[in-house]
Amino acid sequence: MNAKNPQAILRLKIVIIVFISFLILISLVLISCHPQGKVEQLSTTPPVLYDAISNQPIPTTQQWLIPISQFGSNAIKTNLNLNELAKSLGEHAWLSPSSTFNNQSSQLHFYLDFGGQQSSRKDAEFYVLPICTNGTLTQACTSLSPKPTPIAFFNFNTANNTDYQAIQTNQSWHFYGHSDAYVLPVVHSQQLQFLVNAQIPEGYPNGWLRLSFNENPITPKPSSFFLGRNKLIYFPFLLLFIPLLAAHLYRIDKGFQSYRNLSIGLLVCILFAIHSVIWDLHYMVLGCFLLSLAGVLYAFARPLYRLFYGIGALIIAGYAQQFYAGFNSAFFMQTGLIFLIGIGLFFRTPD
Repeated sequence: MNAKNPQAILRLKIVIIVFISFLILISLVLISCHPQGKVEQLSTTPPVLYDAISNQPIPTTQQWLIPISQFGSNAIKTNLNLNELAKSLGEHAWLSPSSTFNNQSSQLHFYLDFGGQQSSRKDAEFYVLPICTNGTLTQACTSLSPKPTPIAFFNFNTANNTDYQAIQTNQSWHFYGHSDAYVLPVVHSQQLQFLVNAQIPEGYPNGWLRLSFNENPITPKPSSFFLGRNKLIYFPFLLLFIPLLAAHLYRIDKGFQSYRNLSIGLLVCILFAIHSVIWDLHYMVLGCFLLSLAGVLYAFARPLYRLFYGIGALIIAGYAQQFYAGFNSAFFMQTGLIFLIGIGLFFRTPD
């Protein structure tokens, strides 16, 4: 009976590992598919937008929601030489209320997103003209965007930066899209307005267009520390914990229990310590650091190596799926070796 117990325990471990791996795979697949399923919701309900610096939602006072029914289907004829700028984008143009935007940076970021349903393959065209009033002088605002436009107004359409979800195959679709990020210089206490017009083809039964502005860049998702990619200044000092941990365990054990454990653990530790140094993505830096600690724990036959390796691998897999927008070749190139080594360590327990 006693001889059978180790085999039974081993089989139980294998079943548990396979079951947990299956749950993790299913969870990642569901997370990967989730954004596509949200297009239908976004087509009717504008999502929350965030300040990229503070991670706070953009106030509703800095957003204007414009129904697509405001616009017509005729081509837009622009004329910026008119004395009255409010007529520069032709008929059916929408003019925002005048607002005074005071900030410290003398810059204003604005962003447009749109959603709805369509049964036409023709793209909708959108035009935006920012109008600045300083005292008695009214003129089109100048762009500070990375891709400056040679003309004063901004033009974009549903052919770019737009996601679709089929309602009826090859007949109708939900859509949600957005413009590029734009930046304008704003003088203190300057009055600001936005003139918006659009060419909406037949086959767009309903939809919305939203214009948002903010002192800092606008983002559709709160920025995550783990998805950042600037170098962590104090991280090299954290790496010193690896040899300190190894020295502490060596002192407790008064040596190594197995040179096989030492060789495997040392290779894992060195491999992922190098990765944590050469990568600049935060989730890779911190995840590989945990994998390095798992290598040290494996070398000294500490069962906690499974916990450290599992947490590190899950951090990398979860954020890699977000960074690469799903399960694609880039995701598997980054995580494949980590999973293979992890499976080997879980099945090849230390002596």
